[in-house]
Order: sequence, then C-alpha cells, then structure tokens
Amino acid sequence: MYDLIGDIHGHATELKALLTKMDYREKDSVWQHPERKVIFLGDFVDRGPEQVETVTIAQNMVEKGQALAVMGNHEFNAVAWATEYPQNPSEYLRPHVEKNLNQHRAFLEQVGEGGELHHSMIEWFKTLPVYLDLPDFRAVHACWHPEHLASIAKYTDEENRSFVEHSRRPIKSGYIFLVLRPTIPYNNLCPEKVRLMIIGYARVSTSDQNPELQVDALVKAGAEQIFQEKFTGSQRERPELSQCLRMLRKGDVLVVWKLDRLARSLKDLVVLVEELHERGVGFKSLTESIDTTSSGGRLVFHIFGSLAEFERDLIRERTMAGLQAARARGRKGGRKPSLSDTDIKKAAAMLLDPMITKTEVAAHFGVSRTTLNKSLLQLDNQKA
Repeated sequence: MYDLIGDIHGHATELKALLTKMDYREKDSVWQHPERKVIFLGDFVDRGPEQVETVTIAQNMVEKGQALAVMGNHEFNAVAWATEYPQNPSEYLRPHVEKNLNQHRAFLEQVGEGGELHHSMIEWFKTLPVYLDLPDFRAVHACWHPEHLASIAKYTDEENRSFVEHSRRPIKSGYIFLVLRPTIPYNNLCPEKVRLMIIGYARVSTSDQNPELQVDALVKAGAEQIFQEKFTGSQRERPELSQCLRMLRKGDVLVVWKLDRLARSLKDLVVLVEELHERGVGFKSLTESIDTTSSGGRLVFHIFGSLAEFERDLIRERTMAGLQAARARGRKGGRKPSLSDTDIKKAAAMLLDPMITKTEVAAHFGVSRTTLNKSLLQLDNQKA
C-alpha cells in the first residue's frame, strides 16, 4: 500500500507532522512504516524555509526502500538551472533571468549555489524518473498525457529518467507535467472499470511508403496514440515498436492494420502476442479480424500458436532425420578437424626428433599447441 505525498515545497515541519499522523516513525534518520511506503509526487523544493531538510527526508526514504519518487517541475527546473548547454557552455538550459531567479532564489540561498550541497542535490534530482510504472497504477506529477509522454520516450532511459548520463540527451526546455492514473475512479462513483487505452502501431514497407491507409483504419478503430514505423520489417531495430511496447500497460489494447505490420514471421508474431497476453495487454488485427480480448479471438490465436509449434516440431524432426541419415553414411556433423589423419601422423613422426618441440610442430601445421596435443591423444587412443 502506498501513501501519496506531493507539493511539499520545502516545508519539512509539515511533512514530518503528516508522516507522524499516518503512523510513520523516524528510525536511524529514515521515516518508515511497517506496512506502507510513500510515493512522493515531486516538487520538494522552492518557496519553503526547510528545503534542505525536506529533500534529505525524501532522499533517505527513497534510498532505504521506504519510498518512491518522481521528478516534479521544480526539480526539473533546478536541474535545468544548474546545467549548461553542451553546445554553448555560457548559457544554461533554464535561462538565468530575473523571473526564473525569483522563483528559484530560496532554494539557491538555502543550499548555497554552486557548492557541494547544491551539486549533490542536483545529482539526486537527476536520478528521479519522469513517471512511475507500477503494476496497478502510474504515478506522475500534475497531468498524465499519453502523447506527450510518448514524445519524450526517446529522451529517457528504461527507468523513465531524463537526466542520467546514459540517457540519449536531456530535454531542452519546457515542463513535463505528470499525474496519477489509478485503476479505480477517484470518487468511486463510477462502478465500471476505468477507461483503458487503445494504442495503434503502423509500419510502412518498401511497396507502401504511405501510412495514411493504416493510420485512418487505426483511428477508426479507436486508437488514441499511434506509433508509425518508417522501416521495412526485415530490419531488426524498430524503435517505434519498442516505444509502443513500453507504453502498453495491463488492460490496454494494441491494434494493427494487418498481422504482417507487426511481425514478418508466424513464430515472431506468436511470441510477441504471447508476451502481450502475459502482461495483460490485448491485441487486435483489423484485416484478419483477430481480437484476443474476446474468447473467439483467443481461440483463433491459440490455433495459430499450435500451427507455429507444429512447424517447429516438423523442422526438428527433419533435422534429426537428416543427421541420422548422414551418420549412417559415415558422415559426421560439426566443424572439420584442424588436422587430418595424415597431418597427425606427420606431426608424430616429427616429434620423434628430440631437437623439434611441440610448439614448432604446431606452428608448422598452423594450429595451437592445445589442438596438436588433442590430435596426438586421439592417435594414441586409436593405436590402443
């Protein structure tokens, strides 16, 4: 169970009072609860008089596994204020103008701008994810917007962080607004299941470079977010598909125009859809009228899976039969030996000369000394 806390803005006294009221207790400088954890929804800094203590409380709880946290726009601004443009070191990602300074002044004064404390807090802010992906809900700061989150996916890493060193590059400017997407309505007034997302994926091939037909069909099917791939299916890397799969959550539905838009082989298709099924994600193909969210659609796809398994079994049986037939004719599989029987006998004869070493013989035949020793051992076994 989680307790959600946000917009603390440097009011550590009030934060400690709230934690105490929720039966959290401080032990070894870490606030903790025997059964629950906190999710901090960002905005730890700016405005309040106890910003250093506020960040320390949250950071200790996160690092000791007593809390999770996401980046708020004030942490984002703090990092941008302290980060120079890579192309122009004399400027910062957040311009040092009077308006921005006034908003950020209290934090800078309390941590000492440019000092060790300021630097350490900025480094911790950089580790905060833009949003959290938990099994039962998503947590973000301010507003969940699928299209905006999809557009920043290429700037974040696997843990949804935008400022870590191995991220592709930091977001240049602007806010990332985040909120909570719960599995039940806030007021419990609506008994039905919360609305889930329909996400589309379109891919153009060499013979069809215009995705409009696919996109129109996906929009008509109710897709709220569509990922468009500009590569042929034979290419291994498909970044848009990767982003699409990352965005899908339990209960969502992935829609494609045709099966071959998602995968180029039956085996790959079955594996991918099985992975979606394990994650609780539905799958629809419009042209083939396949819908795994229905019992009939699941039956059709199970038949596809059985056919794919049958195909693999046939291939395996043919391979085993071919190997047995080859062995019956005296042929052995695998790599050809480095030394032929004649070479091994010649090597053994050369080693009868006490002036010749194994290293020299191995170099003569272009093999390693280990290979030579194994070959000579095989020759001795044959003689025995």
